[in-house]
Amino acid sequence: AERNVYRGTGTAEASSTGNDNVSLGSYAGTSNSGNYNIMFGRYAGYLKTSGASNIIMGYCAGKCVTSGACNIFLGTESGLGASSSGVTGHNNYGIGCKSLSLLTSGCFNIGYGPASGEKITSGKYNILFGRHAGCALTTTHSNIAIGNDSLAQNGGTHNIVLGTYAGRGTGTASGNDASYNVIAGYYAGTSLTDGDENILLGYESGKLITTGTHNIVLGTAAMGGAAVTGEQNIALGCCAGFDITSSTHSFIVGHKAMAGATATGNHNYALGYYALHAITSGA
Repeated sequence: AERNVYRGTGTAEASSTGNDNVSLGSYAGTSNSGNYNIMFGRYAGYLKTSGASNIIMGYCAGKCVTSGACNIFLGTESGLGASSSGVTGHNNYGIGCKSLSLLTSGCFNIGYGPASGEKITSGKYNILFGRHAGCALTTTHSNIAIGNDSLAQNGGTHNIVLGTYAGRGTGTASGNDASYNVIAGYYAGTSLTDGDENILLGYESGKLITTGTHNIVLGTAAMGGAAVTGEQNIALGCCAGFDITSSTHSFIVGHKAMAGATATGNHNYALGYYALHAITSGA
């Protein structure tokens, strides 16, 4: 081994065959055999073996990294991993306490914020910014969640979610798999469980949609006042379709159009201010 700096009780005590490493802290890099690693903090990179080019800083950060390479973990228990399987994933970036803390073979994930992506194991290509952002994701891919608690109780795939509590999900996180949604706005789509392929834009837009699919909702609180299981509705305007529940194939444009009563009717066209405001089951 050459050009290494090891300081602290137990550092490199089991193995020190790697080159060009810096390890500072009790038991940091105890079993390191990889090259070009930086490990700062008690138990940082504790189980690391052949993994190379990692930057690991914080108490128990990257503790169970083994062959994983090109990762950056900054914060207490960030990239901690599971001791039973180790962290073999590469090119992950976890910044914040407990970010990406259950990682195993996942790769190309970014978790920025406390507990962001904390349950991701083998998931890939997820981008998560904010406290608890995407913290229920496990094996799914290609989600973008920006905002505190965005996508926090949803385990779906290929979602784009922007805003605090946007697309959060309700109930049991493991039972929620809403996927292929585009959601932007504070509390937009916050009740989604299994609804797929929705576009929800605006403050509290589609706030209570649960299993509804293929809806397009634009406007503050549009389709946001009742649990929505309906599909293929278009609601444009502040509070448009506010009380829709199981309605399908309705076209609603205008302030509070179809918004005055619980609506279950299908194939309605409401155009204008307060249009069909009190309709219930008509079609």
